[in-house]
Order: sequence, then C-alpha cells, then structure tokens
Amino acid sequence: MVGRNQTVAGHDVKIINGSSSRNGRSLGTSASGDGIDCLAGGDGVVIDGTRFEGNLGNGIVIKTMGKFNPEFGHVRDYLVTNVIARSNVGASIAIECVYDSTSSRRPRLDNWKQDTRPRAKDIGTSNCRLEYNATFDLFLNGLKIRATNCLLRANGHEGIRVDENARDITVSDVTITACSTYNPGSKPAVTIESGAAKVRLQRLGMDGLAPQENHRNGIEVFGSAKGVVIEYCTNQNATTDRYDRPVVSFQTSGARPAPRLCR
Repeated sequence: MVGRNQTVAGHDVKIINGSSSRNGRSLGTSASGDGIDCLAGGDGVVIDGTRFEGNLGNGIVIKTMGKFNPEFGHVRDYLVTNVIARSNVGASIAIECVYDSTSSRRPRLDNWKQDTRPRAKDIGTSNCRLEYNATFDLFLNGLKIRATNCLLRANGHEGIRVDENARDITVSDVTITACSTYNPGSKPAVTIESGAAKVRLQRLGMDGLAPQENHRNGIEVFGSAKGVVIEYCTNQNATTDRYDRPVVSFQTSGARPAPRLCR
C-alpha cells in the first residue's frame, strides 16, 4: 500500500508493515490527504510497523465520523505500534482530529461542551517514532487512550495535545524533544486543554534543544482540566523554564485544584 490513501472501517483488521505516504500530492499542494483514515464502524484494528511520511494531511486518523456523510458511529479497540510517522502536514496520529468547536457538524458548534458525538475508545499506541510534523505528534480527543514508549520530536506545535473532550488518558515513558519548531517558544511539549479529564502523565522526558531552544515549558494544564496527575516527569532546556519545571498550571475562574505533581 505504497503512496495511496487507505480507509479502514471493518472488524479485526490488521495492517502489517508497508507504507502509506505522500497522499494528496497529486491533487495539489492545498489538498489534504491522510495516510490512513479509520472511520466509524472500525473495531479491532491493528496497525503495526507501517510508515506514514510526507502526507498532506495526518499520518493516521482514528475518528467516529462516517465516510461521506455527517453521521457518527463507534470506533473501538485499536492498537498502533512500531509505526514511523514523519514530515506530515498534520499530526502523526490524530484521534478524532478536529477541535470540537469547529467540528464537521452543521450548524457549527459554539464550544466544545456542545459536542456530544461518540468518541474513539480503547486506543493503544506504543513503540512509535513520530517526528517533523507540521502540527502535533499525538492529538488525543477520545476515551481510554494509552501511549507508551514513543519518541516524539521536532514538530511544529506541541508534541502532545490532550484536547477538550478527552477522558481517561495515560501517557508513559515517552520522550519529547524540541517541539514548537514552527514558532520557537510559543508552545509547550504537552498541552492539556480545559475540559479534559482523568489524564495521567508518567515518566515523560522532555528536552527543548534541537539544537536551539524550542518548546517553552514542559506540560501546561489549563485550569478546568480535571483529575490530572503528573508523575516523575523531567523537562530541561525549555525556553522559559530552563531548569526542570514540568508543569505550568493556568488557573481560570471556577478552576479546580492544581494537578498533583510528583517529581
């Protein structure tokens, strides 16, 4: 499956090795083109050892949107492992892939609280190398997501964005190096958005150098995120917090207590 956009919507699907790269380029530079779109109805999917490079969209998208209509369904039980995703115009791996307030529903939503669509659920990501993307390495806006033993580096925005309706997220043993290359100092290594809940970050090693200072902080948590636990994370060579400050918590009106931090 070299250089062709792939769509997955089925049961017990396995994609082993191969490449899905440079999608969308035949349609012009303004076109999008994901490596693989995993749509509503796809359950029990494994993507193992596959490469996603130079796509004009994301590398992998896992979303509850239907294929050619605005209806939503369910997406469950995915494993993405041993994947290399680099130099994509979007993210390496995008779970739901849209901000809720600008989602595909019509009329457009006013804010994330109005988005009650089903969420991609039970997604595991492990042993992946994600790098040089224009936006994020991991965009997480689903339910019960696990990411472990991955290398994230040198992408345009954050290494990880945990978005507004994400629930029950665990990220562990992940290295994040030199994010915010698009505008050095403008983004942290990890953002946890308002509305996210039950997020646990464990043993993240973050470094802003590559070779210059890039991401501004390690982990930034917006004040209304709930149930955030950060354990044994380190951050060095960040633009504004040079000496190991893994969390910056933005408190807002009505904010819940600051996240629990264990160094």
